[in-house]
Amino acid sequence: MDNPQILALKKKLAQASKVTTLVGQFVGVENGEALVDAGGGRFPAALLGQLPEVASDVHVWFVNGQPFIMGPTKLLPTTGTVTVVSGLTVTVSTVVGTFTLPFLSWYGPQVGDVVKIAWGDMPIVLGVPSTKLPDPVAPSAPPSSDSMRRVDTFTAIDSGSYNQRWWQDEIWASDNNTGAAFYGTKITDTLKGRTVDKFEVYISAIQIFGSAPNFITHTSARKPSGNVSVANTNAVPVSNGWVTLPKSMGQAIVDNGGGLGVNHGGYNKFRSINEDRQSFALRITTH
Repeated sequence: MDNPQILALKKKLAQASKVTTLVGQFVGVENGEALVDAGGGRFPAALLGQLPEVASDVHVWFVNGQPFIMGPTKLLPTTGTVTVVSGLTVTVSTVVGTFTLPFLSWYGPQVGDVVKIAWGDMPIVLGVPSTKLPDPVAPSAPPSSDSMRRVDTFTAIDSGSYNQRWWQDEIWASDNNTGAAFYGTKITDTLKGRTVDKFEVYISAIQIFGSAPNFITHTSARKPSGNVSVANTNAVPVSNGWVTLPKSMGQAIVDNGGGLGVNHGGYNKFRSINEDRQSFALRITTH
């Protein structure tokens, strides 16, 4: 239930402005603008508060036609109290319920600890705010930024399907087509020399049918006149949203350039980047 301050704000907005509320899905950030799917369309919206997780549900308010992302629909507490310690997990009581979560390896949990919680692809307990991190083992200098883990997301600059020629912009995995997405040189330019820990692709499907698509890597920065090269073939089942692929495929792109594609496998159709800017976006975790 809204608190009195929120109710007062809604009343004030309703008196001064035309306000419409919807629930949408946060898509990502493009050219510095937050994108959201709501009301049957995709559009940029002003973001109020912290950046939501990609594909998470968010409240969207239209104030005199201007959209604002007000925050996630799911309440995710940032603190709680440890009630049970069991192996590699702890049970944490919070203002919105109880959660069983893993914890960082350096933290020795105790019942009664008030702990910080980080939410994301893998929610985790960070430890009590006053806990001191253990000293590193005799380093000669602090680790450089290049030695630390990072996550980068790369959107495609072009896409298409090849059957004797590049005949359309959608990415098809079917008996007669090779589909591919192209990223220029930005992946290698950004990550050359780093080691891939996780490799993910964002799936925006028109149709998922039959066998799993055969994902491939290729060495083309941009759409060539003929077909792309085919390497590192892996059949991976898909659903809409982020799908994890073998990290060796991401390492091949980081080391050699090029991009990701599909070569046969079922009758699977994926949106072009003109239909969905996030289609075949790559999220690469490296150290």
